[in-house]
Amino acid sequence: MKILVTGATGFVGKYVLKELAYRGHDIVVTTRNPEKAKKNIDLPHDAFKWDPMTEALPMEALEGVDSVIHLLGENIAAGRWTKTLKDKIYYSRVTGTKNLVETLNKSSATTLVSASAVGFYERNVGDKELTEDSPKGEGWLAKVCHDWEQEALAAKEKRTCIFRIGVVLGSDGGAMDKMLFPFKMGVGGNLGNGNQWMSWVHVKDLATMLVKAAEDSTYEGFYNATAPHSVTNATFTKTLGRILSRPTLFPVPSFVLKTLFGDMSTILLDSQKVVPRRLEEKGFKFEFSTLPEALEDVCHKRKLPPGDKKVVHQKLEKAQWLPDDRKKVFSFFCKPENLEEITPKWMNFKILRSSTPEIQEGTEFDYKLRVRGLPIKWKTIIKKWTPDEEFIDWQKRGPYETWYHTHKFTPYKGGTLMEDIVYYKVPGGFLGELILGPIIKRDIEKIFAYRKQKIAS
Repeated sequence: MKILVTGATGFVGKYVLKELAYRGHDIVVTTRNPEKAKKNIDLPHDAFKWDPMTEALPMEALEGVDSVIHLLGENIAAGRWTKTLKDKIYYSRVTGTKNLVETLNKSSATTLVSASAVGFYERNVGDKELTEDSPKGEGWLAKVCHDWEQEALAAKEKRTCIFRIGVVLGSDGGAMDKMLFPFKMGVGGNLGNGNQWMSWVHVKDLATMLVKAAEDSTYEGFYNATAPHSVTNATFTKTLGRILSRPTLFPVPSFVLKTLFGDMSTILLDSQKVVPRRLEEKGFKFEFSTLPEALEDVCHKRKLPPGDKKVVHQKLEKAQWLPDDRKKVFSFFCKPENLEEITPKWMNFKILRSSTPEIQEGTEFDYKLRVRGLPIKWKTIIKKWTPDEEFIDWQKRGPYETWYHTHKFTPYKGGTLMEDIVYYKVPGGFLGELILGPIIKRDIEKIFAYRKQKIAS
């Protein structure tokens, strides 16, 4: 299928694009800046320039498109809800959707999958479960969601799916982006009295359900995009503290949140127990149905060698599409000498020894390199070796407390989608993470950016 995504470079959009690629779809995106999108999107795609606030979607953007996944909208948690920000939140959704649907109705595309939010429903109704059939709530946020949905429902003779999305959990954006730091510092706590219900969803599950709806003609109407088990804020706080091994002794009183954020504090303090009844009826399989497993993934808590228990790691994910077939790409990366070619010169990276003539599971490598001028010796071992598909190397001795690097190679659109997934832990415990963590993260980002540029050239 050919699927157009609006909001493709946003937090949720990035996961949707990856899910589309895994499923082999052709990707089209809209953006105000196509050149910038090309740099930010590591997958083959067509990009069309569009300002959703001022013009209808260009008709050529929908040429050959089967489905549209519509994710545009100003971040509702971007700051205090001034009149200016409220207008941006409202019109980015309502006007943007109207300008999309105007062109969609003239096209041959058959499906619209549109975002909405659980803010549509009534709030502070105790333990009452809110399903897709529950009534609209009162207030400004409910009006935003209602008007937003009405513009999506104006799509004529199109299969339309509207997902009312809860609090989205992920490690690189969304609610956790602001939450994790104070909790890691040990100063996290309940918001208000902590009794308010939180209806959440893991970003990977959200991306999966949006793409599934775009593909599956049996999906239609309204769906609550929340995990099956809502929790109170107190439970959320306690669970996150336990996973991070940090105390949660510093609650933030309601009056402080109201003073700091004004009306925006309602999204932190109001209670909604939303259930995904229609998704469950469809048999949708959640990868993260309970909060502990979701937060362990978000916090990168894994048991990785050489450890014997789960600990919290840093995580880096990179992807790059190459026009060559998988066998050729894999062959290049399985030759140790090529690592020297794609590693920044300032690191003075040299391979000293390989324990076997050809790489296989169990092969060990000894390297030397310089990190910020300091000489380092590094020993890694191949933990997994699946020719043409995947290999994993992990640090046996070196500068990190843990380094576990998965290299994946997937055929996609006549070429190869190459992915690097790195879990690492800096030395020095809490202070090491606090002081060295940001520096090391920047250094690793620079190394992978250099490698990407070198490979592309």
